[in-house]
Amino acid sequence: MFTQFIYFIVSLLVFSTYQKPDIYLFSDSMAIILFNLLFFIFISVARHAFSRLEQDIIQNHQLSHFDMCDRLTSRLMILALLFYTLDIYGLNLKKFFDGIPLLQTIPTLTALSFLALFFVYIIIIFYFEYNVYSLLHPEKPSRPVYIFSNLSFSLPMLLPWLFISFFGDMLQLLPDCTFKTMLSSTIGENIQFVFLLLVIAFFAPKIVKFLWRCKPLPDGFCRDRIDATCQKAGVQYANILYWPIFGGKMITAGVMGLTKKVRYILVTEALIETLTIEELESVIAHEIGHVKKKHLIKYFMAVLAFSFAIVNFVKYGMYFFFKTMGPDQMNIASLMFTICMIFFFIFYFRVLFGFFMRNFEREADIYAFQMIGSALPLVNAFKKITFFSGRPATQPNWHHFSIAQRIDYLERCEADPRWISHHDRKIKRGMIAYILGICLLIGISFQLPDNLENMLFLMHAEEYIQAVIEKEPKNAELYTLLGDAALLNKHYQTAIDAFSVSIHLAPHNATVLNNLAWLYATCHQKKLRNPEKALVLAQKAAELESSHYILDTLAEAYYINGYFEQAVRLAEKVMTMDLKNPEHYQKQLDKFKRAML
Repeated sequence: MFTQFIYFIVSLLVFSTYQKPDIYLFSDSMAIILFNLLFFIFISVARHAFSRLEQDIIQNHQLSHFDMCDRLTSRLMILALLFYTLDIYGLNLKKFFDGIPLLQTIPTLTALSFLALFFVYIIIIFYFEYNVYSLLHPEKPSRPVYIFSNLSFSLPMLLPWLFISFFGDMLQLLPDCTFKTMLSSTIGENIQFVFLLLVIAFFAPKIVKFLWRCKPLPDGFCRDRIDATCQKAGVQYANILYWPIFGGKMITAGVMGLTKKVRYILVTEALIETLTIEELESVIAHEIGHVKKKHLIKYFMAVLAFSFAIVNFVKYGMYFFFKTMGPDQMNIASLMFTICMIFFFIFYFRVLFGFFMRNFEREADIYAFQMIGSALPLVNAFKKITFFSGRPATQPNWHHFSIAQRIDYLERCEADPRWISHHDRKIKRGMIAYILGICLLIGISFQLPDNLENMLFLMHAEEYIQAVIEKEPKNAELYTLLGDAALLNKHYQTAIDAFSVSIHLAPHNATVLNNLAWLYATCHQKKLRNPEKALVLAQKAAELESSHYILDTLAEAYYINGYFEQAVRLAEKVMTMDLKNPEHYQKQLDKFKRAML
């Protein structure tokens, strides 16, 4: 189920890095037809794949079918991501949302809409998977409960993104003020991020409790024994809850909440009905181990530190790909960057984070063994979980050691306590390495350019300005801005066209006349240079304004047209003015004088 969380994060990444292309591959009607065709293909593939597996199970029931079902589900999840990416990058479905004012005002709603589309793909997978699940698990919930349980387990993990994203949208709706400016600064964004994560950490358990439809465990013998186990360990909690995941038929337990006021102990009905009281206490002791070893706090701090370390790298990565591919390939650059980020996040969560999750689970196992005084109750609980789930004890798991491995290690610890010390040292070394790595990343991130937001905005500025021009085609200032942005992005022909339209709409703007004259005189693309036009435009600008930079452009225009004496006289006049950058103008004068020799 933790794997689903990674898929949801990747789906958000795919959406958030999408860039609007200059030309759409398909018309609106064709895009809708292809979307429905892809959807039909996905349904057909999922139905056929699970039907074949279902027939294979009926004919030859084996434990390997559990692994086959998991692999098939994973492959279909990846296929769902592929189709979802095609919907966004190939069919450009986001264009259908661009004209809706509410979605433009609150972009998070658009993201939620596309996340809902990915959820539909996932629901299709779970719908057809249920037939296979029901064959492998005699004690099964209904199909709707099965689908809801799979989705609801991952939904709470998206709360931080949802909360922070909505907060950012609301912040943008505020009128310009000192408070908004402060929050929009680099320091303000960091403070804002930490504050929001703290708010989420303390309020999320109550929301999760509602989403999972948890209810207080009724008073009775089991509740009393769970409470006694918590008291023995010195762990306080807000409540003990019945967890109805998969209709309560899964033998599992959990704990959530960083502090006692929002800490909840979760148990399922199957856990209580299947285990003896001693085995139940050992499972609760395992969950208490997560609290006593501060695993939840460590996860929170790891996410916080990782977010600080990676944010600048993400911005720099986007800038690198966009700059390397060029503005004309923005959509391809965005897709390549997304693919790289997907591999990075999979590596981080499956390998690095998975290492700590597996070893934290083992640490909680060891704590339960030490608290109970015997490994036997927890070992028996594991064996019952294996038996009733029908899955092999050796089945691997990226965020848990297999049941067989967990039992083996508990028995080793009971036979030789030195294995406990060995694991403690392993955890300590891993934490030190992780902290040093994060500190290194944070240190490197401080060395990256601090104006990446401006650099990224500049790369998209032409697109934004063009969109506004479509609404105000007679606004000369907008064409000036477009020309400036295009010039900085080295789109020289676009800059020439934009400045020309601006001059046509407002012919007495000395600055625009000067900019176009300088571009015609000094453009890096020699084929776009036009000395005659440069001189005419520069002379018009000088008639309107005699600033040093305008006279410098006129001098340059004289120079490229061969009028070296006029260029020298103007350059000497410029040197008598109050200049902030005299070195440039001195170099210009020297260049003109050398031309006269």
